[in-house]
Amino acid sequence: MAAGEEPIKSITGVVKELADAVTTQARVCNRTWIALITVAVLVVLPRVAAPPATTQIDLPFSLGRVDQETFYVIGFGLLVALAIGFAAALAQQVRAQKLAHAEVDKLAALPRSATDVHPRDLFDAFREPSAMRVAPLAQLLRGKHQFFNSATGAAPWLRNLSVAYYVLLQLVALSAYFGLPLYALWRARLSVHVTGLFFRIALEAGGVLAALALIQVMMAAMWFAYGVVRIIQRPSGDGNNQPAT
Repeated sequence: MAAGEEPIKSITGVVKELADAVTTQARVCNRTWIALITVAVLVVLPRVAAPPATTQIDLPFSLGRVDQETFYVIGFGLLVALAIGFAAALAQQVRAQKLAHAEVDKLAALPRSATDVHPRDLFDAFREPSAMRVAPLAQLLRGKHQFFNSATGAAPWLRNLSVAYYVLLQLVALSAYFGLPLYALWRARLSVHVTGLFFRIALEAGGVLAALALIQVMMAAMWFAYGVVRIIQRPSGDGNNQPAT
């Protein structure tokens, strides 16, 4: 075994384990979001009453008919549950990313030869893409300077261009990722009418909690994206850089 080979393998193994952990959280988050947005689309899209029973509507996938009021009550309840579940899954993904990045920071500070792949590039290569991860598009824009070992040579105009591109991509992703569920919650709430103080309180409380949970993780994602912007703007590709998300 050549000198230094074992530490390199050890670093690669640790990075892969960290990437696998983040990937696991990303998969759960992606699946929860798909379920959330599916219910949101079904609730928000205009429903056509099934004649002659004008108080009933046809369910999708040939599931039969149901009273409109019941449909929207159930739909709103599902949206609330899925929104909170998605927010919790995304919160855990963000926490896992921060933990992984902190560990990769330590690995990047270890001595290594000029031919070694940077731990952050390894981490990005091992982890599975997620619906919110748009940074690879901005990184690819830098051409030969897209990797951390070669990031130092990127011209200021190229860094600024990749930052602007990343910001635009992230704004679109955030709008779709959080805007659609929030809009669906609002529309579904307008369509639900219940009687009784207890049911009204439960309805309002569920909607508010779901909206607050989505807004909370949206702010966390925006703050994380802001940190990525600051990193991309740096002219150096040293160990203080972190992988974009």
